[in-house]
Amino acid sequence: MIAIIGILIALLLPAVQAAREAARRMQCTNNLKQIGLGVHNFVSTNSEGLPPLDLKMKRPTIVLILTPYLEQQGIWDSITSWNPNIASEPTNKGLNTNLDKPGTDNTVFWLHPNMTTEIRKSFCSIPYMKCPTRRSGAVGHNINGTATFFSKDTKSTIFVGQTYKNVGSSGGPLGDYAPIIYTTHATPHCTNFERVANVNSLAVPIHENRSPFRRAMITNDDASTWICRDKMSWWSSGTSNQLIFGEKSIPLGGLATDELAWRHDQNIICATEDDGRNWTIGRGLGESYLIRSPTESIADHHQYFGSWHSGVCNFLLGDGSVRGVSVTVPGKILAELARADGNATNSLP
Repeated sequence: MIAIIGILIALLLPAVQAAREAARRMQCTNNLKQIGLGVHNFVSTNSEGLPPLDLKMKRPTIVLILTPYLEQQGIWDSITSWNPNIASEPTNKGLNTNLDKPGTDNTVFWLHPNMTTEIRKSFCSIPYMKCPTRRSGAVGHNINGTATFFSKDTKSTIFVGQTYKNVGSSGGPLGDYAPIIYTTHATPHCTNFERVANVNSLAVPIHENRSPFRRAMITNDDASTWICRDKMSWWSSGTSNQLIFGEKSIPLGGLATDELAWRHDQNIICATEDDGRNWTIGRGLGESYLIRSPTESIADHHQYFGSWHSGVCNFLLGDGSVRGVSVTVPGKILAELARADGNATNSLP
């Protein structure tokens, strides 16, 4: 009798696990739909203007820009009202504050004395930024304000009486979704934002940044003056043929305990800079940047999209729908659906 019960349990467990994963994948799909809702709410409120990918380097990214349109107004207010009362800081508050690493005045948003653990937890608890197959709860680097950093260099900086390695990022909330980058440049995760021919105009960027979201236009290098660069008409193939967000490629074992977590699973506060690159904003998708498996032994997961769901990766399209895209989809199709100024003739299989 005991043996029969054991056999029945053994047969039942895979079915239970499959049902649980199906529920987790559905929640992941719903998370991306929420992001899509935020994009459309933004467009409706801003005269068809698309949300910018970021305001400028070390300033808020699209993830934070969308928070007021996704019932997370408090998080955006925490940024825009931020004023550390340091004389050398800009007077226009958080949008121009160096959010990702300390400057000469030793001010850094995430580890500033005015940032409490509870405030950090609120940033790290955005529900629609976490795939339940990967994680749950409040997740981020240095939620308790500790001085533990992931670093590949040996530079040290003194801050609030502590010494820590400076990797170009002070920590912050982690997330499983990222906007899509399409560019002819060899490293799409860098996004070439600083190489825009004229950041204050609608001029086409050099290096052919054809991403669905691009950097905001600003005046006199003042991030608080930002306006949308593009309207929804920038998506020339239409909303139903434009991939805009997807699941980040993060290797198994590559979450917060990974020494390279700052590369695989970057924070979502701002556009950080390390080795001259914008690490936290988006991922590449196209002929050279296919969907990756979390079991692949590659050093550059941070450049790609991928999923912990078996065989598929969830992507958000411009019309707000979500598709589970097979990991075997050819790069040519991915490229057509990622590129904003193209004329997609293919559709997802």
